[in-house]
Amino acid sequence: MTRKVIALLVGLFGLALLGALAYFGWNLIRTGSIFGGPEEGPAAPAEPAGPFVTISAGPVLDYFPTQDGIVVLKENGEVSLAENGGEEVLSPASSDVPFAASISFDKQYLLVGFGTKDFPQFSIYDIGKKIWQPLRGGSAEGAEPVGAAVWAPQGLRVAYLKKAGEQWSLELLDFAAPKQPKGAATSTPADPLSNPSVKKLVTLALLDAKLDWIVPEKLYLTSTPSAFDRGFLMEYDLQKNTVRSLLSDEAGLSLRWREDGGLGAKFSLRGQTPTFVGIDGSGKTLGSLPFITLPEKCAFSDTLLYCGVPTLLPQGTQLPDDYHQKAFPVRDAILKASLDQGTFVTLADAGAGALDATHLAVSGNDLLFVNEYDKKLYRMAR
Repeated sequence: MTRKVIALLVGLFGLALLGALAYFGWNLIRTGSIFGGPEEGPAAPAEPAGPFVTISAGPVLDYFPTQDGIVVLKENGEVSLAENGGEEVLSPASSDVPFAASISFDKQYLLVGFGTKDFPQFSIYDIGKKIWQPLRGGSAEGAEPVGAAVWAPQGLRVAYLKKAGEQWSLELLDFAAPKQPKGAATSTPADPLSNPSVKKLVTLALLDAKLDWIVPEKLYLTSTPSAFDRGFLMEYDLQKNTVRSLLSDEAGLSLRWREDGGLGAKFSLRGQTPTFVGIDGSGKTLGSLPFITLPEKCAFSDTLLYCGVPTLLPQGTQLPDDYHQKAFPVRDAILKASLDQGTFVTLADAGAGALDATHLAVSGNDLLFVNEYDKKLYRMAR
């Protein structure tokens, strides 16, 4: 091949390369993509098309029905009161991000965990006075950080787990006024939360645990749900000052209790097979439920269980991890199951919209839930 032919080929290749660079460069400037089409993000999911009414536009982290309306905690830390189709802001958004909340038995105080589960700070919000204060007895006093905290179902008491070296200390804050000596004058403090007593209950060798207070005399400690961990359920009896194991060595273990603690719903894995069953207050299995979902997507009313149930689980789905990691698109139907009759009915689905129902609660004749897709709070007749 002569030098002229080689030079001609090199020249033609150079022109082709310049043309390609010009084409792709122009497309990058014009559309943001070298491939020529407009760079479009995923379309926002449509609102669920069922018989649902929006209560709060969100983004909702949690909520609590009260006599005055529904107290809503949003993902930006804002606290609002939703009632009669409107929403009043009680506390503005915060620079700190909340991750957990519970409400006192009298519906007057929120207990909110801010930050992350690894570096949390817990604060109490007085709904009537609209003021915040740190959770006394925990990390606010320079002690080891509080990892989990929850209000009691009766009385102004808070149970919390505090880091104690490589272990966790289960402790109790009691905001009840101390008993006065016989004949002494009694007085009501201006701030009922001003001077709590602190009681250490027990030290536990746990890596991590969730704390639930369902019935006044018992505290429940459960593992973080994962298919790759052997889950547990432990009970601390406040009257007997004893700890006992109710469930252990159950992969994927996740629970939801009725308000009185007499019934529960349990998800776990038997090998690689997901199971969803009803249990009694001691964790004993009562029978299989006729569908598969996670207890966090359910709510009790007597012997009825209302759940958001995925209508399709892709083959190989690993619950609960894939659900928490949003590894597959969820399309829920709202089901009502009768635990004593072993039957269920479908109340609603999302139609052409997107529905992933969580934080379900029964309030009067309504069923409330948060849709994970748009983070709005909805209600529907149950």
